[in-house]
Amino acid sequence: GLVVIDLEERSAVAETLSVDGEDMRGYFSLNQDGSVLLIDQVDGMQRYRSDTLEKIGSPVSIDLTKVDVKFALSPDARTIATVALGETRLYDATTGDQLWSSRGAGSFFRPAFSPDGSAILVTDINGSVHRLDTTDGTIQWSTLLAPEVIIGTGWSADGRLVTASTFASERVFVLDAASGEVALDRQIGWAGAVTPD
Repeated sequence: GLVVIDLEERSAVAETLSVDGEDMRGYFSLNQDGSVLLIDQVDGMQRYRSDTLEKIGSPVSIDLTKVDVKFALSPDARTIATVALGETRLYDATTGDQLWSSRGAGSFFRPAFSPDGSAILVTDINGSVHRLDTTDGTIQWSTLLAPEVIIGTGWSADGRLVTASTFASERVFVLDAASGEVALDRQIGWAGAVTPD
């Protein structure tokens, strides 16, 4: 089941989350500010207010075939991005309707929305990071980082920088979010983040 973790104490601060006496289970995603929780449940993708666990709308049916946990909720909690087998899709979180599909980008790890929701970062198994426009799925830039799997991406709080990490060579890259140009490449481990300042 899902539990809440206190980051300062590094411990669980509550029992397993439950709604109507049922433990909450399934893969999940939070929007940017953590106010909305999206959970992939048996009856569909369901959004909840994260402070009260009150349902937002009804569950929506989204084709998660071959997606395997690789979905993300937009900062405004209105869209859901999925990636699988070289394709990224964007769905309306209220209706479940597919808004667009972009082939050729997105296949391995969870997509990452920009802080303002205008772009999505996706990776592929060939070592590239791609920035897609959330309006129509257009690839804005693609950058080949290393001939290996990229295992994670992220955005700085102001949306000016992005990070990407490799598994085999344990490299962390920092890229300019507007151009995709590499600003930093260091062999320091499997994950990296840019602090708010």
